[in-house]
Amino acid sequence: MACTERAALGMPHPHGWPLERVVNLLAGLMVVVSLALGRKHSARWRILTGVVGANLMFNAMIGWCPGSLLLHRLGVPGVFPVNESALF
Repeated sequence: MACTERAALGMPHPHGWPLERVVNLLAGLMVVVSLALGRKHSARWRILTGVVGANLMFNAMIGWCPGSLLLHRLGVPGVFPVNESALF
């Protein structure tokens, strides 16, 4: 990701939504939705919250999760280069 502009405190100004940012956005959305469904309908929806949390921990430790693989295949660009042969 080539960033020529600088934002506050000299940090690079992001252009677009890279894969890593989209994964966090979707995970947060799934947590909020599953908690709302767990409160309104059935407490079993909260299992989804645990699965999303486990995937976030997996992503932090390993560097990828099933959601990031799917988004990568859909063409969402990442910040870091991906070695295709190591993933598939």
